[in-house]
Amino acid sequence: MSAHPEEWLDLCAGYALDDLSAADRRRLEEHLEHGCAACEETIADCSSATVTLARSAPAGMPSRALRERVLIAAGSVRHPMPSPEPVGEGTRAVALEPPRRREWVSYALYMAAALLLYTALSQWHQGSLLRRELAEARRWSPVMDAPGARFAEFRLTPAGAADLRARAAYDPGTRRAVLVFENFKAPPGSEYELWAIHGTQPSALGLIRPDAAGRAVMRLEDAGDPRTLAAFAVSLEPAGGAPAPGAPRGPVVLVASIGR
Repeated sequence: MSAHPEEWLDLCAGYALDDLSAADRRRLEEHLEHGCAACEETIADCSSATVTLARSAPAGMPSRALRERVLIAAGSVRHPMPSPEPVGEGTRAVALEPPRRREWVSYALYMAAALLLYTALSQWHQGSLLRRELAEARRWSPVMDAPGARFAEFRLTPAGAADLRARAAYDPGTRRAVLVFENFKAPPGSEYELWAIHGTQPSALGLIRPDAAGRAVMRLEDAGDPRTLAAFAVSLEPAGGAPAPGAPRGPVVLVASIGR
């Protein structure tokens, strides 16, 4: 899946909220100078959501409970007061006014509104990611539905860990493939790598990048020529993968026959 890095999308949401550090803002603006349609669209959507949320918020006074909590918090902060100047003859004492309660209440309301807006934008961002994932799933569903699609379960070799699981779907008509991996937690300093086997010649298809639970999905635009593609294989390689794209360095741990 070639989605736009989520780091940039998170920076875009913070940019719309004016909640970025100077370094992050500068980094995002330099990124935008080179042109990025995905980031520009995200900033526009976040800004639109901000305005919509602000307009939809009903006007209202803070509740009595909120006022009491704010005033209690304000009273717990003690600021040093300047020592009074000696009052001499001919001078007039000036009384210092205590902080105004209205200012504290306004500040609390501002912070509550900011928290509400941040929560709404976070939910919007998660929904946006979900929509993209669903769109990606729909785009790849024809691989499984193709009339000539080939399906295979990977088989363990003697070198493979017992809990490794993997499945493959391959459409010879488009040469696209979807592969699902489970329990792929490589030992420290190692990574699993996927290979296409054409006859007896292996060809590297990329490293398998699992999530924290050991699950990964690989979507390949071109898994290989159906006239020569015989199988997929997985090897356990040093971090970074095999040095040569045409030969595994580590042991092959899984194999799936994909030929007719």
